[in-house]
Amino acid sequence: MHQKDKNIRSVAAFTILEVVIVLSIMSVLITIIAVASNRFQEQLKQTSVIQESLNRFYAIRSALWYELYTSDSINVENNQATIFMPERTVSYKIEEDTLYRMHQETWQSLHQPMLGIQATKENETQQVSFQFDWKDAPMELRYYSQNGLKQKMDNFFEHYKR
Repeated sequence: MHQKDKNIRSVAAFTILEVVIVLSIMSVLITIIAVASNRFQEQLKQTSVIQESLNRFYAIRSALWYELYTSDSINVENNQATIFMPERTVSYKIEEDTLYRMHQETWQSLHQPMLGIQATKENETQQVSFQFDWKDAPMELRYYSQNGLKQKMDNFFEHYKR
């Protein structure tokens, strides 16, 4: 009878050891899965922030392209650009290192950090550049604005008077 009790105890001790090993392996697997899931969530959050930033940048770029392409004339001074189009006038300015847009007498923040707005002239073409900080490096968007007929006539008569 004494031998039987000894066998039962050893079996019970062995099964407890198995349970402890299985539980520790399962806890390691659960920890690995939890860490992988948290990392995946962080990556999704980072991706959405980057996508939002790119979408905002693309929206600003396409609006600028359209407005400068359809403009009659552009006036740039003191980090402010006023774009005159046949149907409306739009202004952009930099205030507190952020780009603002005015349409119908209301200034609206575009939540885009900007460094500067400049205009240069090459031959008869005006070049407007918007400088901004992109991933801690300066970047520049340049737009060539070809003078419309009205601007060409204004330039002609301005030179004609001299």
